[in-house]
Amino acid sequence: MTQFINNKVVKLFLYGIVYLIVFFLAKVISFDKGQDILNLSVVVLPLFFMNSVIDLKFKPFIFPLLFLAISFYVFDYLNAIILFGLLSLISAILISGIKWMYKLLFMLLVFILMYLVQSNRIQLGTINFIIPFLASVLMFKSIIVLYEFKYNNTVSNKVASWSYFFSFQQLFFPIMPIVDYKHFLNGRNVNESFINYNKAITQFVTGLLLFVIYKVVNQNFSPSIYGINNLSDFMLFALSKSVILFKLVGVFIFSIGFLSMFDISLPSSFEFFPLASSFRDYWKYVNRFWRDFILKIIYYPLFFKLKKSKFAGKGILLIVVTFMSSCFFHFYQLYWSTGYFKFKMTDVLYWLLLGFLVFYSGYRFEKSLKETPKTEKDLFRF
Repeated sequence: MTQFINNKVVKLFLYGIVYLIVFFLAKVISFDKGQDILNLSVVVLPLFFMNSVIDLKFKPFIFPLLFLAISFYVFDYLNAIILFGLLSLISAILISGIKWMYKLLFMLLVFILMYLVQSNRIQLGTINFIIPFLASVLMFKSIIVLYEFKYNNTVSNKVASWSYFFSFQQLFFPIMPIVDYKHFLNGRNVNESFINYNKAITQFVTGLLLFVIYKVVNQNFSPSIYGINNLSDFMLFALSKSVILFKLVGVFIFSIGFLSMFDISLPSSFEFFPLASSFRDYWKYVNRFWRDFILKIIYYPLFFKLKKSKFAGKGILLIVVTFMSSCFFHFYQLYWSTGYFKFKMTDVLYWLLLGFLVFYSGYRFEKSLKETPKTEKDLFRF
């Protein structure tokens, strides 16, 4: 027994060293918030060790504790306490047993007040500074939880559900992948702790590598638009600009690494989308968490409403509403994260085009199987 404990302590110490090296590399390559991540390792690593040895029933308190500790680094003490208190109160109401309609009305009021503060229509001094951080946490989590509790208002583990809202990574990265409520609650498996720690290292390193690729291409292979003289110059220009996706994906994967580090096992959020064989696969690979959110909140509810309809264009309507909703949620996400709403017609056209390409790709996929779809769900599946 003593030998087992000693071996575990040694392994945890070695993982801590590797994580510290990764955080140092984030600073060296000027990864987004790399200096802050390294500075906060004095908080993150001790709580990582604590999370690895404490009893399972106490583990849900780690995320709120991390959120509070990091808040003291980002804000002054008063604002850190106010942010933690507001998030605690709002999340407690969302997971409480009060009627769903009252929860919905309460959240509408919360978002109206956040809008008034964020747009400077209400001045609350330095408290105005914390609203984008509060909004970045609530903007999707509140929607997901309200959706989950619409028909089942009971919560089996209130502490774990409460901890779902304290995604401390959003104090570094206001925009991060949408982690599903059920995936978060079901993701902890104490028998796979070291598997998760290895996964965290892979995610951290992958995020840093993608960021380095973006940085190298952007600095060395990004021609000026005024230097385009032929088709090859245009292709190089377009490719160099699209590589910004590597930066975004790198930050997303790195932020998910913290969840693996603290024992939350999630499905893979990204696959290697540049090698997708079709637009259908691209839609699946580029951000699976976002896709699952859109399907869950928009696509499937609308699909079942249209299922018995005799409207001839319901397939097209389904695609348009789904991908326009995705476009809207991107604008919505950008507003709550930055305080600025920037409508771009190019984004609208991009999502419409992607929607029709995904639909057509799915249709070709079904046709390639040489099977006649037996249900509408097969026909419009993507």
